[in-house]
Amino acid sequence: MQEKHLFPVAAALATVLAAPTEALATNGMNMEAYGARAGGMGGAAYAYDAGNSAVMNNPATLSLPAGGMDRLGLGLTVLGPDVTSRYDAAGARSESDGTAYYMPSVSYMRKRGRITYGAAVLAQGGMGTEYGRADDPADLFYGGLSMMNAPTLLSGQEIRS
Repeated sequence: MQEKHLFPVAAALATVLAAPTEALATNGMNMEAYGARAGGMGGAAYAYDAGNSAVMNNPATLSLPAGGMDRLGLGLTVLGPDVTSRYDAAGARSESDGTAYYMPSVSYMRKRGRITYGAAVLAQGGMGTEYGRADDPADLFYGGLSMMNAPTLLSGQEIRS
């Protein structure tokens, strides 16, 4: 009798553990989607007419629209990271000045009969951090260690990734 009641509990637990969780990060170099349609579906763009952005997702789907169609695509993707580094027990921190990265796209596709042709320029991505100059001794990037383990100052130039 006990085993009968164990199965629903185990099934419910397995369902809860298998549920997807929220992702709290993105990779600016590997875009999760190209185009509004694919972006609205979480990046899915492989088996339907995803528009001109199919040149990045799956070029084979450019054959899906009806013949005699011309498409102009314009887009702008904006990445807006908020990066802060905390690096000691006192709570010292450095904030990145890199807060906005704009990636425009433009494309034109034409389908005549069974042939689709055109041109597209879509941004791959690119996002980093900009901490400015390291001129405060409490700054995260003020100095480091040389190959011989001796303290050394940095160049004083902008610090970016």
